[in-house]
Amino acid sequence: MNNKHTLKSVAQKTGLSAHVIRSWEKRYLVVSPKRTKTNRRYYSDEEVQKLIILKNITDSGRAIGSISSLSIEQLEKLFLEDDKADIFQHKKLLPEKFELIIQNLINEFFKTAEDYNSKKMKFLIYEIEDEFSQSVIIEEIILPILNKLDEKRKNNSISKINEQFILNELSNYLLQIINKIPEFDEFPLLLTYSPIGGFFQIGSLISAAIAKCEKWRVCNLGENLTSAEISGAINKLSPSAVSINMVYPFLQPEEIKNELYNLKTQIPGNVKIILSGRAVWNYREEVIKIGGIFAGNTFVLRKELQKIKDEIIVL
Repeated sequence: MNNKHTLKSVAQKTGLSAHVIRSWEKRYLVVSPKRTKTNRRYYSDEEVQKLIILKNITDSGRAIGSISSLSIEQLEKLFLEDDKADIFQHKKLLPEKFELIIQNLINEFFKTAEDYNSKKMKFLIYEIEDEFSQSVIIEEIILPILNKLDEKRKNNSISKINEQFILNELSNYLLQIINKIPEFDEFPLLLTYSPIGGFFQIGSLISAAIAKCEKWRVCNLGENLTSAEISGAINKLSPSAVSINMVYPFLQPEEIKNELYNLKTQIPGNVKIILSGRAVWNYREEVIKIGGIFAGNTFVLRKELQKIKDEIIVL
């Protein structure tokens, strides 16, 4: 285990005070930093990651004593479960009675896709816009469709052309959301993209649509882009944050890790780097090293965008 993070740097990376970190260490044994002869603490990447997750969970209302003994994997699972529950409790997205309606709609969506019926697929989504907000449609329709599509891809139960047809239709709908919501110059700017090896733009479009709902200006740069290409855009446009989409598996994981390091050295230090998507946890060490923000699902992404915007307003 490589212990290299000082208490001060851990406090900066996690958002926890040094007092809280020491208290959790002493009372709950959540971390066990190495100490020098002068009693200076040094924490590992894994311990920093665990503290980040613990902070997110305790911020949601859980007591540290009830979760301190859980492993990182267990904490990640609990974190995602809490986020989902929080969506229903605080955002009031979907009453339980509508769950069957949504499930039937998703099943019908795939049946329609098999016939390449673009007109009916559009109708299936548009007909519920009067009942549900755009956030609900993204959270409870588009994302479940993508999850089901991912399962079918893994099981080889969907053709490549049918998969691409569905992705195109969903992308077109997300683009309409992005273009329909007005934006103003005083809104902060977010750049979104998929890194090299990421050949699906829909994840970036989801991030962009969520940002528009949170009153951000957005610029979606596309897919399969290198750090050099992105840094050029960042230095020209001066965004408040950049969202790197990590939803789909990538063919060059080592190259992506190097790209993250390169990006950090090529852009201004005040630009926040958000790693969004289900695959983000595959790059734990790299995200921590570059001071990036974990946003493994859309609800966390929404909260982080709100937090960044609040910090900008305060400054």
